[in-house]
Amino acid sequence: MRILLLGEFSALHKNLRDGLRELGHEAVVASVGDGWKRIPADIDLGSQATGWRGRLERIARPVWSLPKLTGYDVVQIINPLLFSRKGGYNSGLLRAILAGNDRAFLVGAGSDAFYWREGRQTLAYGPFDDIIRYDLKGEACPWLDPKVRAFNLWLAQRVEGILPIMYDYWVGYQAFPHRRAPLPIPVNVTGIPYQENTLHGGKLRVFHGLNREGFKGTHYVREAFDHLQRHYPHEVECSIEGGMPLPAYLEHLGKMNVVIDQTSSYSCGVNALFALALGKVVLGGAEPENHLLYGDAPMPVLNITPDAGSIVRQVEAVLAQRADLAQLGAASREFVATHHDHVRVAERYLAAWAQPKKAV
Repeated sequence: MRILLLGEFSALHKNLRDGLRELGHEAVVASVGDGWKRIPADIDLGSQATGWRGRLERIARPVWSLPKLTGYDVVQIINPLLFSRKGGYNSGLLRAILAGNDRAFLVGAGSDAFYWREGRQTLAYGPFDDIIRYDLKGEACPWLDPKVRAFNLWLAQRVEGILPIMYDYWVGYQAFPHRRAPLPIPVNVTGIPYQENTLHGGKLRVFHGLNREGFKGTHYVREAFDHLQRHYPHEVECSIEGGMPLPAYLEHLGKMNVVIDQTSSYSCGVNALFALALGKVVLGGAEPENHLLYGDAPMPVLNITPDAGSIVRQVEAVLAQRADLAQLGAASREFVATHHDHVRVAERYLAAWAQPKKAV
């Protein structure tokens, strides 16, 4: 089977591609690289150039690449907004890509119009207000634009299946009969070196990756870190860093004991899974709704909510178990290897693609 994976979020499609190839399929990723993460793609639709040259290349390269983006048995789109919205460029390009391929599917991963409206109405908490305050900084949220929602609706109805990666995005598409059960995020653990989780210099190293401050809830983490550094100056070392390409970021994670993912999610994203695969203790989304992904299997993630106090309490809980860090880290790695193995997950995507579309 020939498969086009269009767009990239934190190497989700790269790992899925690796799994599909190991199963004997011809799979390629076409993307702009997901910003500063610089995740390599088989078909590069972006540009590292700056100024007018970069702007021109980012507009021209996807058009030049259209012949490479057609003729596939399956095209999977990671988000409704992959390109510039100006002049209908995004919608026009995606319509052309859909017209040139056989079956199409949409991943529910990250922000989209249905997460922002239906998800916001359903979830007890989420990052929405913090995104507006810290990430958009007064700019209009594109997902609240009626034209963007209209295209998101058209795309959701046009594809044969909607494949959410977690509960948070699954609830947004609850009105669509061809929404499938959440599928785990694929992780190629063979490319992530496991290290025994041990203390360095007697201190517990706690880390939070700086990305989108509102989406990740970084201001809650900063508040929690201030408290921890004041009360445990000789026992805890806290740090927040970001802006690193993925290989450098994973290397940096390898030096930590505890990784704080995002505070306002019910579930774990790619960043949390990478940290688990490295053998770290992870604080993030671990609400009961994750049974949709894991059944009765326990998650080795310590649940936190958008509240500095919940972060402090969970770090204190890890401090109390510091003698068990090695065992906790081993459980983290085993969880990802069992539930997120890229080949097993690729098999589940293949099964989802094979299902007939239900009437909308």
